[in-house]
Amino acid sequence: MEIDTVEIVPATPAHVPEIVELWIELTDFHKEISPYFARSEDAATHFEDHINEWISKEDTQVLVALYNNTVVAYSIAEVLNRPPLFKERTFGFISDLAVKSEYRRKGIGGKMLERMLEWFKSRNLHRIHLQVVPQNEVACSFWKKHGFCEHMHILYIIRE
Repeated sequence: MEIDTVEIVPATPAHVPEIVELWIELTDFHKEISPYFARSEDAATHFEDHINEWISKEDTQVLVALYNNTVVAYSIAEVLNRPPLFKERTFGFISDLAVKSEYRRKGIGGKMLERMLEWFKSRNLHRIHLQVVPQNEVACSFWKKHGFCEHMHILYIIRE
């Protein structure tokens, strides 16, 4: 597979079933890291509804990477706002970037990230946030390679 033959395009409703399949692969991978990511029985239906909503929103960009007309990756980028307590209120947020396992390490993720960063820049957003599970070493390495650095740690407790 040549990276030049992969086309990055805005997602349409026709891409949604393949995006949902890839999201299931992503969440099942993360479930192995932490049971916190275990899907509910109707998760796919809810995610499908969310993707359709995000595709139509002005402040959200959903992209797909197509190889031979098949979705091999998807991403979700959003414009978010902080409360008026802060000087810097609006920022970009990368919600998802997922590449099918057999297409990883071929430059597709980097190509999609480039498109997301262009989209953020076109909206005059220079601060971009995302969340990554620290145990997902491949993802952490990818984001750091592309210049992302730690900003906050999210802590939790499970109480019975």
